[in-house]
Amino acid sequence: MANVYSRLLWRAVEGGAGTVNSPAVPPGYVWVIRDMVAATQPGGWYLPRGFTLTDSVVFATVWNVGNYEELAGQALRWHGHQVLEEHDYLIWTTYDGPWSLRVSGYVLTLP
Repeated sequence: MANVYSRLLWRAVEGGAGTVNSPAVPPGYVWVIRDMVAATQPGGWYLPRGFTLTDSVVFATVWNVGNYEELAGQALRWHGHQVLEEHDYLIWTTYDGPWSLRVSGYVLTLP
């Protein structure tokens, strides 16, 4: 039996409003997303407007963060279970910036 370890699936930095795509899941594999962490700069005069993370197949929202001035400068955490199948990828749309994002989970082989 093979050991399964969590790993960093994708990381990205967005300097302002825009869209960044993750790499596509390679053929013969699936990604199981378990944890994500997003962060931006501290508050003050800066009031972050947030971001949306969707999948590339049906554009379903995986994680959405709106205005959150009370949390500016803190790391936002997402925990759950989302499966991306082969050729699928994540689409990260930020409404301001700078933001950083880390996505971790498992890379599994298909039978």
